[in-house]
Amino acid sequence: MTAEPLVATRSGNDSRLWRYLRAPVVFVAWLFAAAAGHAASRPNLVFIFAHDLGNGDVRAVNPNGKIPTPSLDRLAD
Repeated sequence: MTAEPLVATRSGNDSRLWRYLRAPVVFVAWLFAAAAGHAASRPNLVFIFAHDLGNGDVRAVNPNGKIPTPSLDRLAD
């Protein structure tokens, strides 16, 4: 039994690599096209996941916070 090559062949048939990448490539292209069309009508959302950081630790929310957070403060502004 021989394996199919991972490179494109000149026979006109899809290569095995393209068969696996076709759906993700089309999905990402669709995502960019959809985002470009609706960018002005929707708000921007940013999710920041941080370990052991509370809501009051960011100085933009709590000026008396003990941890300096200049980057998060600029982002909040």
